Amino acid sequence: MRPAEYVLNALYWAGMAQMKLLVDLPGTLVRTPREPRDQALLRAAGIYDPAAPQAQKFWQVFSELRSAYFSGDLGDQRFWQQMIARVGLEDCDIAEAIAADTHQRSQLDAEVWGCIDSLLDAGISVGGTANCSLSQSQNLRRQYLQLEQLDALVLSGDIGVALPDERMLEVAVDAMGANARETMFISANEGHLAAAAGLGMRARVYLGVGQFCDLVENVSR
Repeated sequence: MRPAEYVLNALYWAGMAQMKLLVDLPGTLVRTPREPRDQALLRAAGIYDPAAPQAQKFWQVFSELRSAYFSGDLGDQRFWQQMIARVGLEDCDIAEAIAADTHQRSQLDAEVWGCIDSLLDAGISVGGTANCSLSQSQNLRRQYLQLEQLDALVLSGDIGVALPDERMLEVAVDAMGANARETMFISANEGHLAAAAGLGMRARVYLGVGQFCDLVENVSR
């Protein structure tokens, strides 16, 4: 039996046909190899030694500014202007940095999508969330047209709030016509899972397609 069929059977036999499923897309359905992206960002910033103290400072500030970037408080240009100022980047190519950040070499996991597609065909509501800037949101939609088939697609750059802020999950649940307690949230991010659990959602860490059925069965117990 294929993973998607296995999940469908588990949902029905567990009496969960009305359960809503919300998937945090990065790290589950959408995968971005970190090493090529990180190398491209450092090159654009004019840092050629990933072990240099400036590289460590780069990633520290990068992480600190990410929430404001994902929520739209900082646009592409301002994000990198802040990076230059706070890290002390002298040779940063802003255009190259923006391109490396917004046109990441991500890929859609075909097995995961096959499972989600089967759930949609069976009438089970499936939504998706992702932290991404407005420009990243546009690229995501353009690159993966399948995402428009989801019952709800909530991207932080579109709504001005980013995970782990619970308000983003509330928007997603509302868009699916559900409530938190009848929604299972699957993510590879512990902070996002904690936010979902705080809302009363059935938060479960994503372990891969093979474990997806087990997650669903455990939630029903």
